[in-house]
Amino acid sequence: FVQTSLRDSFDSQIIENKKEIIDNQMEIKNQLKEFSKNAKECLIFLKNINSIKISIIDEKGNFKEVSSVSATINEKARLERKEFLETLKTPGEELKTCSYDLEIVSKRE
Repeated sequence: FVQTSLRDSFDSQIIENKKEIIDNQMEIKNQLKEFSKNAKECLIFLKNINSIKISIIDEKGNFKEVSSVSATINEKARLERKEFLETLKTPGEELKTCSYDLEIVSKRE
């Protein structure tokens, strides 16, 4: 009887843990889905990041990209942006303006 009771207790604990893992996986997938919707806007404000890729690894270990966003900026605009950011570091220096076109490409599966 003690052995059966321990086994039942152990089995119920395993089932609870599996439910929690599944709930966590769903929450993570939902968070990544929401993030992928906003990734384009994130790239506008990230200084040194020019691409974001969201991938999953399935139960068999296969790697699958589900979403990607990349931003490109031409060399002239990149240099102007760099110069603008340098003026922000120097106290008392007159601020310059900076404008440039940023091409953002999005891909979702």
